[in-house]
Amino acid sequence: MNLSLLRVLRCPVTREELNAHAFVTVSGPRGTEDIGEGILVARLSQNTYAVRDGIPIMFPGGLPSDFSSRYSSEIRETLDHPVVSTSGTRQAWSFSTQWQTHAELGVDRTWGFTAESRVEQMLLETCLPREFFRGKVLLDAGCGNGKLTQQITTLGAETVGIDFSDSVVQAHARRSSPNVHYVRGDLQRPPFAAGAFDVVVSNGVLHHTPNTERAFQAVATCVRDGGAFYMWLYSKPESFVRRYLYYGGIDSVRAVASRLPPGGKRAVARAAAYLARAKYQTSGKTVDSETFNELIIGLMDTLTPRWRHYHTPVEVARWYFEAGFGAPTVSHWDNPYGFGVVATKQRLVATPGSNFDEQWSRRDAAKPPESLPAATA
Repeated sequence: MNLSLLRVLRCPVTREELNAHAFVTVSGPRGTEDIGEGILVARLSQNTYAVRDGIPIMFPGGLPSDFSSRYSSEIRETLDHPVVSTSGTRQAWSFSTQWQTHAELGVDRTWGFTAESRVEQMLLETCLPREFFRGKVLLDAGCGNGKLTQQITTLGAETVGIDFSDSVVQAHARRSSPNVHYVRGDLQRPPFAAGAFDVVVSNGVLHHTPNTERAFQAVATCVRDGGAFYMWLYSKPESFVRRYLYYGGIDSVRAVASRLPPGGKRAVARAAAYLARAKYQTSGKTVDSETFNELIIGLMDTLTPRWRHYHTPVEVARWYFEAGFGAPTVSHWDNPYGFGVVATKQRLVATPGSNFDEQWSRRDAAKPPESLPAATA
């Protein structure tokens, strides 16, 4: 962990600034001195978090028990109070198994795209020009294998990737730029300062949390005024067949597969990949080994998450409005499975609709501005 990350990193419980204490230092990209092993301590509450393998582990509740045992003497010398230890088991609904399988199968592309092409896609999704990113700080909220997080630094941005899973360990080991950082944490309690980021990108992640809207509201606080927030979500199917038969079947399998151990999840995805390959081959399509492995990863993403929520652009537009953003743009619409939305954090003046007066009373405004007429019966 490079110390420059402390500019944005905070205690996820209190959002206090953190003090870093290094037990082991390592040489980072381009000769930077980074923390390989150590602890982060909140300045007032003294909440303590581990840095392992160069990655801040920002889950509330205490230090992992094996970490506490290994560095017990260093912790006692650093702190004047006892620290709670936990088992460190936080895999129940993470994507650790999926990203581990992604690495084991040697899959290079992510969802069929190279890191370079994903950057080009991100530029279209965020509706921002390439030159905008130079000198900016970007959060990849739910970074998975972290390849996009690192590739975005080629635009001149400093990037931070956060994921609930331990996929960030391999991402950190691969990093080649001092301008990319990885954090393990929970997007429902983001360990970052309010308004820390110029851009937040969350691609197909928040709908896999227990409550998409709550996760959105938590992450939205990390966007600075005037900054942009892009996210991609599964769309709620409109047709009866797709909503109740196709997705109903998927969700029935997922209800069982999501509770299986890692080996069981892999077996379900592999079996589904064989069925998908057979379907492709009957239609004359060729499925090589690389494509087959990508099928396995894609089906793990479909069939094994604990949660999978569906939403509409209108529903999401309300979330943006309530979080203080301007009018959102549906920038990724030509996808049968989901949609992408981006907005700038710039509070809208209340619109003159049927709830106009109620909106203004909630914002403690005495009366609407003269430029907007009051609602009439």
